[in-house]
Amino acid sequence: MGIMQHGPKDHSEPSTPVLVLFALFFTPWLIVSLGSGYEAYLDSRKVEARGLVIDTRVVKDERPSAKRSWYKEWLVEYAAGGAEYRQWLRIQAYGYEREVERAGDVGKTLSVWYDPDAPDLAEKNPPNPLGNVLAAFVTGFAGVGGVLNICGLIQRLTRRCP
Repeated sequence: MGIMQHGPKDHSEPSTPVLVLFALFFTPWLIVSLGSGYEAYLDSRKVEARGLVIDTRVVKDERPSAKRSWYKEWLVEYAAGGAEYRQWLRIQAYGYEREVERAGDVGKTLSVWYDPDAPDLAEKNPPNPLGNVLAAFVTGFAGVGGVLNICGLIQRLTRRCP
């Protein structure tokens, strides 16, 4: 019994279709990485302010794709950069109007975060710059993998050209 030989095919390099597939899948992650890095920068600039709930409302989302179509919103008043601002913040989503808790929200205080360049656009969720940096790091590695696959493709194609 001898060892069967299937020809002089070298299995150390991935096939061209595999390189194309990996390049198409991984390279776009560079764009995601840049977006996550930019979000980390924006989050690092946000400033916290204390807000006061001065009114509440229930809003219906009319889009057909909305799974939770009822939202509780609070009108929050807060000080930023020496000026007073008021903004409606979406607090919670509900599937049905009857689920919405309506009482007892006026007079509550909460933390809001805003960018000093746009103090009129506050958010109720705290910034997460570390999470965005980690996302940029991981997706950056995937993107670099895609670029390396493109380099392998270019090398393979130029080697075959006369």
